[in-house]
Amino acid sequence: MVMAIPSLATAQNAPMTGFYGTLGGAFAVQNFDLDPFTTTGLLPTGTTISANNAIGGNLKFGYSLNSQFDVEFDALVLAGFNVEGTQPDQTVKELERIKGNVLSMNAKGYFTDRAINKSQFHPYGIVGAGYGLFNEKRKLEEPFRTETSIGLMLHAGVGAEYTLTSTLSLYSEISYYLGLGNLDDRSFIPVKAGVMLNF
Repeated sequence: MVMAIPSLATAQNAPMTGFYGTLGGAFAVQNFDLDPFTTTGLLPTGTTISANNAIGGNLKFGYSLNSQFDVEFDALVLAGFNVEGTQPDQTVKELERIKGNVLSMNAKGYFTDRAINKSQFHPYGIVGAGYGLFNEKRKLEEPFRTETSIGLMLHAGVGAEYTLTSTLSLYSEISYYLGLGNLDDRSFIPVKAGVMLNF
């Protein structure tokens, strides 16, 4: 208890306005449309298509407008999703490797007023939009092909910050990226966590 009091008192002095940056990691669960792989005619009938999830990094730079609202630039880089086909004889073949990058601008609103709620825990919601760029290495047929898809993505989710000191916090969030147009088959759900520094 003696150790917690200074931490809470220091956290209560965290600035309500100003610039901040975050650095974290991400684990993304794919929600891709995999049906096109089954209609190519290049796989045996009865092949089951699946896609692995991906890990990546997350970088943000934002500005706190007041004790309840922020705006932020969000960069998400995903190391790659593997699309595989399990044939009737249980042979597994890698069909495609997908690497993704999404840049978005988000509005963030806290569910409680940080100027009133002096807790170290602050839940929030986010909504935004941006562009995604996906590099796809297709291994379904030889020679292998590399394709790049760019399109609009919508972004919404919830998260929370835990204030450690007046300048340092931890954050975690879960959100949904919805691909539109060229990326209508590239939606996914990332879980992000990292550290936040108030400048």
